[in-house]
Amino acid sequence: MSSLDKHFHKAYEFFKKVAIELGLPAEEKDKALYFFRVVVHPFRDRLSPEEVVDVISELPVLVKGLFVEGWKTARKPVKRYHKLNDFWVDIMHRSMGQINSTEEAERVARAVLGVIRHHVSPGEWNDVVKVMPEEISKFLRSI
Repeated sequence: MSSLDKHFHKAYEFFKKVAIELGLPAEEKDKALYFFRVVVHPFRDRLSPEEVVDVISELPVLVKGLFVEGWKTARKPVKRYHKLNDFWVDIMHRSMGQINSTEEAERVARAVLGVIRHHVSPGEWNDVVKVMPEEISKFLRSI
């Protein structure tokens, strides 16, 4: 297997896990990728550039690229929200009608961030939890 094939395989397996966590058939990786972007981009934008780099260092190569897609590294974290409900609303907005309730936003976020959480070290996840507002930290600790 070529190096590129190995990277594709790791990304395939990552999104297969996301699909399963979302309650989708494992072959629905395109939907898993869509929901990954919907959740990860507002999550990422709440982190400092240094913390983003630390998190993605532990993810598969192709997943790293999707995590930082559209990211502007020269700025400080975008602190759009401090309350968990604001995070859910941001996810709902980004989903363009695919997620229609805060309960569904939480379920999707829990699935996506749960897979990420299992790919990063406990120490790194704790670092992420520490820099988030209290309500969001509590949610992240529950994953």
